[in-house]
Amino acid sequence: MSRKVKQNQDSEIQKPQPPKSAFYHFLEEASLKIKQKDPKSKQSTIAKKAKEMFQNLTDEEIQKYNLQEEKELEKYKKDYAEYKKKKKEDVQELPNKTKKTQESKSKSKSQDKSTSDKNDKEVAKKEKEPAKQAIKKEPAKQSSSLTFTVRYCSG
Repeated sequence: MSRKVKQNQDSEIQKPQPPKSAFYHFLEEASLKIKQKDPKSKQSTIAKKAKEMFQNLTDEEIQKYNLQEEKELEKYKKDYAEYKKKKKEDVQELPNKTKKTQESKSKSKSQDKSTSDKNDKEVAKKEKEPAKQAIKKEPAKQSSSLTFTVRYCSG
């Protein structure tokens, strides 16, 4: 079983993968055995068989997989701490932008938004106008074949 690693395109630093559980360590070994016995078996049936096998293991056998999990967890904690340090260093190394450039960018963005909002409103009005005209042009249809029944209740 392999995990897909997301690659961060912005920086070369990759976040470490979390450790596998004891069951997944067992599943890797058990799936190979199950595939050797029945190569045409589906992944879902392999997982079900492995689950049953894992539940039937003794505590001593499970301890082996728990140790593997603990080792990976320790390694993950170290790698994650290094990852955080490197990430902080990368953020600090970014050049500081002056207030003028930040202000000019924010103004241009707000102007772009206001003009696009106006354009959107105008387009929406134009789309609604033909529908209103179509409604006004069509007179209400009257049907002479309608009959109304009035019941008088004595009461």
